[in-house]
Amino acid sequence: MIHSITLYRVRADVDELKLDQMMIAARVSMLKIPEVQGVRTGKNVEAGAPWGFFVALDVESLDRLRLVHEDPIYIKFLADVLSGTVEEEFVATYEMQPGKSINYS
Repeated sequence: MIHSITLYRVRADVDELKLDQMMIAARVSMLKIPEVQGVRTGKNVEAGAPWGFFVALDVESLDRLRLVHEDPIYIKFLADVLSGTVEEEFVATYEMQPGKSINYS
Protein backbone atom coordinates (compact mmCIF):
# COMPACT_ATOMS: atom_id res chain seq x y z
CA MET A 1 0.00 0.00 0.00
CA ILE A 2 1.36 3.39 -1.03
CA HIS A 3 0.64 6.62 0.84
CA SER A 4 1.46 9.77 -1.14
CA ILE A 5 1.31 13.15 0.55
CA THR A 6 1.51 16.39 -1.41
CA LEU A 7 2.03 19.60 0.54
CA TYR A 8 1.15 22.85 -1.19
CA ARG A 9 2.43 26.37 -0.57
CA VAL A 10 -0.72 28.43 -1.07
CA ARG A 11 -0.68 31.95 -2.51
CA ALA A 12 -1.09 34.72 0.06
CA ASP A 13 -4.39 35.89 -1.44
CA VAL A 14 -6.11 32.50 -0.91
CA ASP A 15 -8.53 32.84 2.00
CA GLU A 16 -9.97 30.22 4.34
CA LEU A 17 -13.18 29.89 2.33
CA LYS A 18 -11.17 29.05 -0.78
CA LEU A 19 -9.13 26.49 1.19
CA ASP A 20 -12.37 24.86 2.33
CA GLN A 21 -13.56 24.70 -1.28
CA MET A 22 -10.23 23.17 -2.31
CA MET A 23 -10.56 20.50 0.38
CA ILE A 24 -14.06 19.56 -0.74
CA ALA A 25 -13.08 19.54 -4.42
CA ALA A 26 -10.08 17.31 -3.71
CA ARG A 27 -12.15 14.79 -1.79
CA VAL A 28 -14.94 14.68 -4.37
CA SER A 29 -12.56 14.48 -7.33
CA MET A 30 -10.04 11.97 -5.99
CA LEU A 31 -12.69 9.51 -4.84
CA LYS A 32 -13.97 9.30 -8.42
CA ILE A 33 -10.64 7.81 -9.53
CA PRO A 34 -10.89 3.99 -9.28
CA GLU A 35 -7.26 3.51 -8.17
CA VAL A 36 -7.65 5.80 -5.14
CA GLN A 37 -8.47 3.76 -2.04
CA GLY A 38 -8.40 6.65 0.40
CA VAL A 39 -8.02 10.41 0.37
CA ARG A 40 -7.38 12.99 3.06
CA THR A 41 -7.08 16.72 2.68
CA GLY A 42 -6.49 19.55 5.09
CA LYS A 43 -5.46 23.10 5.74
CA ASN A 44 -2.70 24.11 8.10
CA VAL A 45 -3.86 25.31 11.52
CA GLU A 46 -0.79 27.49 12.03
CA ALA A 47 -1.11 30.96 10.50
CA GLY A 48 1.78 31.73 8.21
CA ALA A 49 2.96 28.11 7.97
CA PRO A 50 4.72 27.47 4.65
CA TRP A 51 2.58 24.51 3.57
CA GLY A 52 -1.02 25.67 3.86
CA PHE A 53 -2.81 22.76 2.17
CA PHE A 54 -2.27 19.04 1.65
CA VAL A 55 -3.72 16.10 -0.26
CA ALA A 56 -2.86 12.54 0.79
CA LEU A 57 -3.77 9.54 -1.34
CA ASP A 58 -3.71 5.81 -0.61
CA VAL A 59 -3.22 3.49 -3.59
CA GLU A 60 -2.25 -0.15 -4.01
CA SER A 61 1.12 0.38 -5.74
CA LEU A 62 3.42 2.88 -7.42
CA ASP A 63 1.99 1.76 -10.77
CA ARG A 64 -1.49 2.66 -9.55
CA LEU A 65 -0.20 6.03 -8.34
CA ARG A 66 1.15 6.71 -11.85
CA LEU A 67 -2.31 5.87 -13.23
CA VAL A 68 -3.86 8.37 -10.81
CA HIS A 69 -1.48 11.08 -12.01
CA GLU A 70 -2.46 10.32 -15.63
CA ASP A 71 -6.20 10.18 -14.93
CA PRO A 72 -8.26 12.96 -16.58
CA ILE A 73 -10.07 13.64 -13.28
CA TYR A 74 -6.74 14.26 -11.52
CA ILE A 75 -5.48 16.46 -14.35
CA LYS A 76 -8.73 18.45 -14.29
CA PHE A 77 -8.40 18.89 -10.51
CA LEU A 78 -4.90 20.28 -10.95
CA ALA A 79 -6.06 22.69 -13.66
CA ASP A 80 -9.35 23.82 -12.12
CA VAL A 81 -8.58 23.83 -8.40
CA LEU A 82 -4.85 24.15 -7.84
CA SER A 83 -3.80 26.24 -10.80
CA GLY A 84 -3.57 29.83 -9.69
CA THR A 85 -3.90 29.02 -5.99
CA VAL A 86 -0.61 27.28 -5.18
CA GLU A 87 2.97 28.44 -5.66
CA GLU A 88 4.92 25.29 -4.84
CA GLU A 89 4.44 21.65 -3.92
CA PHE A 90 6.37 19.01 -2.01
CA VAL A 91 5.59 15.33 -2.58
CA ALA A 92 6.49 12.46 -0.24
CA THR A 93 5.57 8.86 -1.09
CA TYR A 94 5.71 5.99 1.42
CA GLU A 95 5.30 2.22 1.43
CA MET A 96 2.99 1.34 4.33
CA GLN A 97 3.41 -2.45 4.51
CA PRO A 98 6.10 -3.56 6.97
CA GLY A 99 8.60 -5.98 5.51
CA LYS A 100 7.66 -5.21 1.90
CA SER A 101 10.64 -4.15 -0.20
CA ILE A 102 10.19 -0.73 -1.76
CA ASN A 103 11.55 -2.31 -4.96
CA TYR A 104 8.22 -4.13 -5.29
CA SER A 105 5.89 -1.29 -4.33
